[in-house]
Amino acid sequence: PTGPGPPGAQGADDLEKDVDKSTQTWDALEWWLASIVVHAPNSPVAIVGTHEDCLPEASRPSIHAEVHQRITAFCKKLPELNEQLHINETGQLCFFPMDNSGVDSGRSAKLLQRAVEAMVAKLLQGTLGT
Repeated sequence: PTGPGPPGAQGADDLEKDVDKSTQTWDALEWWLASIVVHAPNSPVAIVGTHEDCLPEASRPSIHAEVHQRITAFCKKLPELNEQLHINETGQLCFFPMDNSGVDSGRSAKLLQRAVEAMVAKLLQGTLGT
């Protein structure tokens, strides 16, 4: 079945659209990351995964692992990015999942804020890209 239905009940057309959208999203992210490497090779990069709060809590670890793996695979194709990419050491991920609803009491925003502050401090010291 395709078209409208109860929440969570997707037809083949809907699933195909989701796959197409996912592919477009990854293609766009890779394009931006490659552009940063080429045009701003000394710029720090932090990848933020927004709307973590929209994911079912039980599926977050597997989704985080998949996103981490895809970014890691891209870094292998574009090794220059490794020097620019700021790692989420707390989550052991190469991106920062962000709760947009505030359900996490701002924990994810504070983690990202600390990462941005660390990147700025590194820039001010002049150690990035050297």
